[in-house]
Amino acid sequence: MPLNLEDKRAIVASVNAVATEALSAVVADYRGLTVSQMTELRSKARETGVYLKVVRNTLAKFAVKDTDYECLNDVLVGPTVLAFSQDDPGAAARLIKDFAKDNDALEVKALAVGGVAYGPQDIDVLAKLPTRDEALSQLMSVMQAPVAKFVRTLNEVPGKFVRTVAAVKDQKQSAADLSGCVTTRSNRIARVVIWRLKMAVSKEDILGAIADMSVMDLVELIEAMEEKFGVTAAAAVAAAPAAAGGEAAAAEEQTEFDVVLTGFGDKKVGVIKAVREVTGLGLKEAKELVEGAPAPVKEAASKDEAEEIKKKIEEAGGTAELK
Repeated sequence: MPLNLEDKRAIVASVNAVATEALSAVVADYRGLTVSQMTELRSKARETGVYLKVVRNTLAKFAVKDTDYECLNDVLVGPTVLAFSQDDPGAAARLIKDFAKDNDALEVKALAVGGVAYGPQDIDVLAKLPTRDEALSQLMSVMQAPVAKFVRTLNEVPGKFVRTVAAVKDQKQSAADLSGCVTTRSNRIARVVIWRLKMAVSKEDILGAIADMSVMDLVELIEAMEEKFGVTAAAAVAAAPAAAGGEAAAAEEQTEFDVVLTGFGDKKVGVIKAVREVTGLGLKEAKELVEGAPAPVKEAASKDEAEEIKKKIEEAGGTAELK
């Protein structure tokens, strides 16, 4: 039965209301899915807090207008199902990714978060996106890490530090009578410089900027701080006990592994199918990944997951290694 104008307006209004508040979105091609499979997908969506809607592309474009998901307009062609994360930013990506593992007719077209569109190859990144509270916790641990590293360094070399401070003190004392005026003036200048720096960016400015950040902004800030200070969120948690004990932290056992496809022999088709299964990539992307071997199939996977992926690739006739 064709939709009348009021029906169309209702659909646009409903989807727009969800898109306005959604944390992320995934657009997928559902052609080839049976009615029972779509029913199962809708059921899983309700269970995971994902708004799922099959909608005509012309209506979908009106619905996402002036929202963070207007950037998806170019991929709104062909049979389209929209999945919006309402509570957990990674929920929609996990739903589509996991369902596509057993139903390869469902193919990701694109995803979006924070007003930026991403390709289907980034589905894993979005699926692992933390909640806002989790991201803030990670940010706090990373911010503590540089301080913790400094304290730990002092504990590791206390003798050298004390001797250095003593030497500097003796030098300053011996020169005090000759340069007292200069020293006093230098101290005043230093205090003024420090005060100006503090005034330039106050604690309130920093807190306000963080409060306005999206989850993706927080994740990018965490990554930037990790690169800047050479720390990680995980390391920050372990740093404080190490400093308190005055002992060097024991080397941590590797917990994350990259699965690298190293070859496919004469079983390219089977390996492509295996790669699609473990990554959720479309046929074209999976084919390009396989033909580009050696290439990473999965990054930062747990040991069990990495070994399982390696096993599937090898069973399909390919070769892989863990790094």
